Amino acid sequence: MQDNIATVFSQYIKDNDLTQDNYNAKLHEISYITFFNDITSNILGAPLYTHDKCPTTTNSIVYIADSAKEMFISGVDILTINSLYHGAITRLEYNYPNYPEFLNSMFSLRKKMKKKAFNEDIYHEANLTQTLIKIYLNLVYGMIDNAQSILTSSHDTPRSFIVESSRKAILSVTAFLLNKGIPVYYIDTDEIHCGSISLENYAELQDYYNDTSKTHIDTKISTMNKDSDGFTNGYYKAKKQFVLGAKTKMQGLNEVNDTNVKFDNKKYFGVTFPHQFPEYAI
Repeated sequence: MQDNIATVFSQYIKDNDLTQDNYNAKLHEISYITFFNDITSNILGAPLYTHDKCPTTTNSIVYIADSAKEMFISGVDILTINSLYHGAITRLEYNYPNYPEFLNSMFSLRKKMKKKAFNEDIYHEANLTQTLIKIYLNLVYGMIDNAQSILTSSHDTPRSFIVESSRKAILSVTAFLLNKGIPVYYIDTDEIHCGSISLENYAELQDYYNDTSKTHIDTKISTMNKDSDGFTNGYYKAKKQFVLGAKTKMQGLNEVNDTNVKFDNKKYFGVTFPHQFPEYAI
């Protein structure tokens, strides 16, 4: 599905001359708020109202492209469009829980982003570096896909515990980044895409997050890693589904080990579940 959507989207941009040459540097938040309201309501399985433009998946793909064109003409930069677009197709393919909550948070936080992140120089390959901060929620991921089939915790369901804890973790890190003037491009249930972050700022973030997160969930931020090609080690280098265009390089915060992300045949509330999250290959 993802390759087909990507092909349609890329061809649509090419056909309509939505290139960096005619890029308009103005930001209009309402453009992509409207865009994602429609996507969330009519494409991603969280209906808030009916929209006759999106009765089928095929039409939904076209509607994403149409919305992207409207956003671009309104002055939203192509990096933002790509970022939001990749979030949409990821949600289409993997049906993440609580996605609308994170969209609402993203709208609020995105308004505070420094506009200087979208100047002309950002399109120069040497300056176009995006950092992926990945948060691993220890000991809870294995419950997400099975939340309705296991005993409830102090929350209404284990899913609600995960949703609320993940939300607090994401917002904690995002607030730190914005306070440092680091632009935030995209927020998902367990990761943040932001502008380039220095090792010094990252070390400070680790201390801040590891201290504040103790109050809401057992989580851990991993160490910064980058291979010789400038891409994240491991899964993201191979999959690249979150790379925002050919000129974008990724710095990854990556730690893959049995403690943090691999849950094979683990037991939760006395129930054994199979390997979780095949989309992450973990």
